[in-house]
Amino acid sequence: MVSFRIRPQIKANFARWPLGLAMPFLTVAGRLGVTYFMEKKNERNAFLSSGAYLAGMLTSVVFGVYPMAPPARDALDSLTIDSAKAGGTD
Repeated sequence: MVSFRIRPQIKANFARWPLGLAMPFLTVAGRLGVTYFMEKKNERNAFLSSGAYLAGMLTSVVFGVYPMAPPARDALDSLTIDSAKAGGTD
């Protein structure tokens, strides 16, 4: 996929934490569920499947770019979770 070539960190995150692969699977399952339930005229389950699709998409992106939020073109300029947190009361 193009995403893995542009952001090698995504592949590294999935390799480091394999449980994160559940997020893309949730995305695919949600998308398939929407199609399936719309064909069956079950709008409630289609709606719930679309929610699963959106949740899977968003969590996949966040997981893929962690710890950068949002990533910059140059990794040194990226805002990371550690650099964005509020100062402590040391």
